[in-house]
Amino acid sequence: MVTTATTAIEALSLVTRSDQYRMYDDAIVVDESGRCLGAVRAGHLIRGMADLKVEEAAALNPLTRLPGSDSIARDVGRRIAAGDVFAVSWLDIDEFKSVNDGAGFSAGDDLIRSIGRVLTDAATSLPSVRVGHVGGDDFLLVADLDDLVPLSELLLDPPREAGGVPVTLSLATLVCTQSTVTGYDEASRLLAPLKHRAKDLTGSSWVMSRPGSDHVDVLRGKPAPQPFAVPDDPAGGIFPAHDPDRRRPQSRLR
Repeated sequence: MVTTATTAIEALSLVTRSDQYRMYDDAIVVDESGRCLGAVRAGHLIRGMADLKVEEAAALNPLTRLPGSDSIARDVGRRIAAGDVFAVSWLDIDEFKSVNDGAGFSAGDDLIRSIGRVLTDAATSLPSVRVGHVGGDDFLLVADLDDLVPLSELLLDPPREAGGVPVTLSLATLVCTQSTVTGYDEASRLLAPLKHRAKDLTGSSWVMSRPGSDHVDVLRGKPAPQPFAVPDDPAGGIFPAHDPDRRRPQSRLR
């Protein structure tokens, strides 16, 4: 007998520790109240677990060994169904193309691997955090609100470089509830403009907002310096401070 709280590893261990002839027994699944939800053949459970592991391995990013967007989508859906308040964040490397162009593709790959290791450590030390590598230099993170600050510190506090080139990161966070986000697709769509806001800042940046709100909290980063504005010409228009031709009389047609 297994419960809905039994993990896949626990269920598999329960079956494999049994006598080999019990591979044809049924595992009975019950909920927290002891009500039967169904049954599954022990052998089918093992085969299903093996197939699941193969699928998960195939979905891992070959560079970081992190899961992809499907894993994040399932986690977002689970939290919405449970009525949780949680945050979805989009992390990427600023000017990553210039890192590859300046330091080389190998240095760029090493940088992505190092960020992947930090995210793996974060998911291990912070119980609510789930991470995914969705391609290139883009990562997705899901976490409870209490874990956001320590997660941001792990990502944004350490100085980074690639081949001697200083590197900064941009982090955009969307606070989600069951009533504001319907699923992963909507969360990713709402995160896109928020990530642009983060990348408009200088230094490693972090911005946060909620669905339906125009207010964006800038938690890290500084506004980019504005270009020098040329003063307006009192007579109308804009002109240089010194124009040798300004008082030159125009020639007349003869």
